[in-house]
Amino acid sequence: MNAEIAVILPCFNNLAGLQKSVASVQSQRKTAVVVIDDGSLPKVEPEQLMPFLKPGVTLHLLTNIQNAGIEKSLNRGLQFAKEELGCLFLARLDAGDTCHPERLDQQAAFLQERPKVFLVGSWVDMVDPAQKHLFTFTAPTGHERIASQMYINNCFLHPSVMFKASAIDTLGYYSLDFPAAEDYEYFFRFVKQYQVAILDQVLLTCEHHPNGISMTKRTVQIKSRNKVILHYFNYSPAAFIGLVKNCVFLMLPYSWVSWAKKKLY
Repeated sequence: MNAEIAVILPCFNNLAGLQKSVASVQSQRKTAVVVIDDGSLPKVEPEQLMPFLKPGVTLHLLTNIQNAGIEKSLNRGLQFAKEELGCLFLARLDAGDTCHPERLDQQAAFLQERPKVFLVGSWVDMVDPAQKHLFTFTAPTGHERIASQMYINNCFLHPSVMFKASAIDTLGYYSLDFPAAEDYEYFFRFVKQYQVAILDQVLLTCEHHPNGISMTKRTVQIKSRNKVILHYFNYSPAAFIGLVKNCVFLMLPYSWVSWAKKKLY
């Protein structure tokens, strides 16, 4: 085993954010940062990241010659971490987001102590590009409430999760059929197959950026989310509410949706 934990970190044309994220990765366990440069111009070089590594953290830089998209980049990183590094735990992180110093250790210990739990997230502080606090993302912590709530909201913020690498043997990798909502569909697979959980602690600071997927691919993302709900539809009130909510969101300006999120969390 080359590392116990791998942090999967895709990046596209955001070197400063990537450096900040790499600098936040630390653990008492043997940890690797697997960066997937998805066709950045100019491409990311190892020497641009090495000075930001914490002691004991290794770097693996995978480079896509052309922009392949988040789904293919994530799958490349996951496959490398599982098959080449032999990692037990796979964590996510996005360029510009930063881990709490205890994040990786707490999540790995949580999964290690609970054989039936295969995916764990956390609460998240949301900030703007100037690092001004916007709101704190919270979600249910237990499996049953998460399973029900998933139809209405994605309970997991993608860069906050860690899961057991062995789950890939059963679930496979991210699907390419749900653009901009690949995480939502993947987490549904976890919920249907395994126990999942969310730690009621803020273990990540996430930068809400105007050029993020939620802004630039909003319509595609909402349509993909409805596609996910329909794929896993169980005729529960929550499933119907989720479909209606997404249809309403399609008609509302994003500024209204963003305002509502700040009030809800």
